[in-house]
Amino acid sequence: MKKILFFTDTHLQEVPISSRKDNYLESIIKKVEEIKDIANSENVDYVLFGGDFFSRPSPSDEVIISLIKVLKKFNARPIISILGNHDIEGRNPETYNRKAVKILEEAHLVKFLKDGEIYPPFDTEIEIQGTNYKNGVDSDPNLLKVGKKRKGLILIQMVHSYVLPFKVPFQALSLEEVANITEADIILIGHFHDGFGERRVNSKIFISPGSIARDSINQFDRIPQVVLLKIDGSKIDIQFIKLKNVLKKEEIESKEIEEIKDFLFNDFFQSLKGENIDSFEPEKIIDEILKDENVDEDVKKEVLKRYEEAREKYS
Repeated sequence: MKKILFFTDTHLQEVPISSRKDNYLESIIKKVEEIKDIANSENVDYVLFGGDFFSRPSPSDEVIISLIKVLKKFNARPIISILGNHDIEGRNPETYNRKAVKILEEAHLVKFLKDGEIYPPFDTEIEIQGTNYKNGVDSDPNLLKVGKKRKGLILIQMVHSYVLPFKVPFQALSLEEVANITEADIILIGHFHDGFGERRVNSKIFISPGSIARDSINQFDRIPQVVLLKIDGSKIDIQFIKLKNVLKKEEIESKEIEEIKDFLFNDFFQSLKGENIDSFEPEKIIDEILKDENVDEDVKKEVLKRYEEAREKYS
């Protein structure tokens, strides 16, 4: 039997988040510590990560060192990961070689899977493949196509992409589109912060636990969770484990964000309803929507910073 722990989207950063009154970096590190405890106590064979360790490709030394200290305590190392959109530049996975995530790899704490690569090299029960974030990964299902290299094994595929079980007003792939193109038995999904739990389509198991981070105001009610997989032959047991080291909404929400809240959930989203959104460039979309609006510059910056999470909430 193989035991596998999956989590995603920690979005570590040193800059305080204006909508939170706690120490955001410290809060996320405590969650990763708890995940380490779960992985070690369960004696898992592999720890998998779905992308976006950091909120930007080149965070401060403090952020990198804080994460390294925790990752060194995981018994199952290296952690197997794919690249998220915040780990790279220009939606180009090849840029990771000069970004902070490369430090994690050089320290032998994390292994980033290349597209088409199999991990572990030799296993009698499972094989793991990954689809890194890249241009078009939210719109072209062919980019998520993987095939089994060794028949008879359970193929686990990690993706950092909007693969969703419902329609949304932005580019995303349906579960059916991906189920028809991949040979994976289990698809572990990062990138979608809300998460949608477990869904099954055409004998494929889609798992989306949501992000560990709660870096926007629409996430504060959600309890971050991880997924524990137990695979014994063809038998697959799936357990969602909610983290305990999680502050309540009233403990983290800043009281100085009412203007941002009102704008996000009223003016901004109402404007989105009438827009034909075919771009992933937040600056262009926000400029278009706000060009005739008399909105404070700080609010515009906050909206831009939280664009992707706000977009998920609107869905």
